[in-house]
Amino acid sequence: MTDETNLNGFGPDDWKPRHPTSLDGSWDELAADPDLVESLETGPPSDPPDIRGLTNGRATKKMADWFLANFENPAESTPRDGGYVYIWGGPYNAREELDEAFGVVATERAIEAAVEQIENEGFEWAPALSRIQPEPCSALIAAKRRLMRILEDWRDQASRQKQLPPVAEFDVRDVAMLLHALHQPPAQQGDA
Repeated sequence: MTDETNLNGFGPDDWKPRHPTSLDGSWDELAADPDLVESLETGPPSDPPDIRGLTNGRATKKMADWFLANFENPAESTPRDGGYVYIWGGPYNAREELDEAFGVVATERAIEAAVEQIENEGFEWAPALSRIQPEPCSALIAAKRRLMRILEDWRDQASRQKQLPPVAEFDVRDVAMLLHALHQPPAQQGDA
């Protein structure tokens, strides 16, 4: 007997036919707004831990842990096209990154030991996925994105049911901000 609520990752609603919604006619135009495309950027590595006064063994462990928290094997998240395509930067070298972060305070022996430990797992590195963050955006663009996510959810629900009341929950502040932007002269709208 199969589980009706999770058949290969699909619930019962996923098998229902899709129905037209009141947003279908203008959806492509709404979704084409370039402000809705969320850009990502690579953040800097975290601050290195203070290793002053530690034994070489403890300093080595701290440096290796710091490196592996900030960099990852490109096989984890880096796209491939023949070879790796380092879209977030890289490839990074453990020796160069440790020298930059710890070269003033660590002994050569501790850095060399950390590099050896790291290179047991690989020689080329990409930024850790945790460092990939959305680029900051204006309050207006953030409001547009939140409202579009609500409209996407509503449209998805409406397309699964034959009739859904044209009601969605919006943050009044987002709606007010968008209405305010519509009433500004076009030169000022980009500054919001």
